[in-house]
Amino acid sequence: MYKILVLSFLVAPTLLPAQDQDNPQEWLGTERLRFYVQAFFPALDTDVRLDSASGEIGTTIDFEQNLGLSDTVTVPAAGFAWRFADRHRLRFDYFRLERSSASVSTSEIRFGNSVFQADLPISSFFDTDVYTLGYSYSVLSNRNAEIGLIAGLSVQDIALGIKNSRGPAFVEEESAVTAPLPSFGVTGAYLLNDKWVLRAIASYFALELSLSDEEDIGGEIINLEAGIEYLVSRNVSIDLRFSYFNLSANFTNERCLTEIKCQYRGPKLGIIGRI
Repeated sequence: MYKILVLSFLVAPTLLPAQDQDNPQEWLGTERLRFYVQAFFPALDTDVRLDSASGEIGTTIDFEQNLGLSDTVTVPAAGFAWRFADRHRLRFDYFRLERSSASVSTSEIRFGNSVFQADLPISSFFDTDVYTLGYSYSVLSNRNAEIGLIAGLSVQDIALGIKNSRGPAFVEEESAVTAPLPSFGVTGAYLLNDKWVLRAIASYFALELSLSDEEDIGGEIINLEAGIEYLVSRNVSIDLRFSYFNLSANFTNERCLTEIKCQYRGPKLGIIGRI
């Protein structure tokens, strides 16, 4: 994926047809399809608590500080936006975070039905697939600016686990959860001149829902992005933006995560193609 990203930066402007860009007011925002690849450099903060099946409260674990997972990574991201009508657009984004570590526990950890004793080697992993699907309606669209209302669904597909292979017995505990949360917000773009465009997105949602007498779900999601786009040609742009995402979710179920908090924030550098 990284080689594809670098190659795209180098050759995309030469592969796409050259077109007049003297006045981007005439065409910017009218493209039917925008697609991109990016390098994402997030800083990560992850807290998890998993109670036992019998209801015993688990330890709140900071996966970066307590288990030694890296708090910074570099990952590829990709997506597209399809303007299927003049004021209507669908957008899809995806990236994957994979982290694992080996460390020595400094205190006792209660995670699910397992207890990990202090001062023993443990290994852990935390993997997340992030899918975002959104719809936007442009309430304002003119030659210099566009403002739209957005409704979306962010899906965090999470798998995590802890194990140790030394001590009185082998102990291993893994869990997985899919956290789909809707969000609502606003998006905007402003043409500074014939080369530069400012873009921003802000969305938020909070939910508390009882699914049954024994199953509840609740959470909060905050998503913010702001960046600047350089117009290489009518078909190609270079994009630099800062992204902030915060998820807090809690579940009440026999074998689900009781509480999870994920935050990632950092710059994205990418190339955008337009058709």
